[in-house]
Amino acid sequence: MPSGFQLLSGASEVIVDSSSINMFLRHAGVASNSAAVAAINPVLYFRPVGEPCYLAWANFSGGVLEFAFNRPAEYYVFDRPVEGSYLDAFSETGVQIFTAAQRPLNVIGSVNIPDYYTAYRTAFQDGWNFNGLVSGKYAYNQAFVRQGYNSLTGIGGWETYLMAEALQATPNGFWAGFPQYGTRFIGWSPTRTNTFISYAPNVPVSIIDVAGIL
Repeated sequence: MPSGFQLLSGASEVIVDSSSINMFLRHAGVASNSAAVAAINPVLYFRPVGEPCYLAWANFSGGVLEFAFNRPAEYYVFDRPVEGSYLDAFSETGVQIFTAAQRPLNVIGSVNIPDYYTAYRTAFQDGWNFNGLVSGKYAYNQAFVRQGYNSLTGIGGWETYLMAEALQATPNGFWAGFPQYGTRFIGWSPTRTNTFISYAPNVPVSIIDVAGIL
């Protein structure tokens, strides 16, 4: 049995566990470029607004989480509870671990994005769809941003574009692909073949329901 304080439901399901980090919504908004928010143990979810996008960079230092997307996106930052309410819980050391004043993090699904881009030459642009959810509004957390090389050859020789995988929100899942050309390398190709290739593994993406938040 886990040590520490636990609160169980009538069905013996763990609702609050002092040995785990209980996460609650602390910040939500729209970032057209960069944003900075106060945080303790942050987890960031995002929902692209319009065009596909990805988390371009993030830094957590001194109690501040800074982050930026390459295109406009809604952001949802979950953290340890910081608000008091009529129903709170604390660990044995006095750290607040539950509050009824903030929305809890509830991951409703997790998907591994496959290496769809190997299907045919332009598959990296056409992308891959996950449509396994009921129609709604969702936000996503990529475990990491996968990159790939698009190699081309012409009269002037080889050129390669380093591209990043972006997500686009859909009503019942998300779309993933490499739609935007990135850093250009002239006269070099990692494979010396006219192809797209990525050396990164499949990307886990967790999904939450954000209907009614923004």
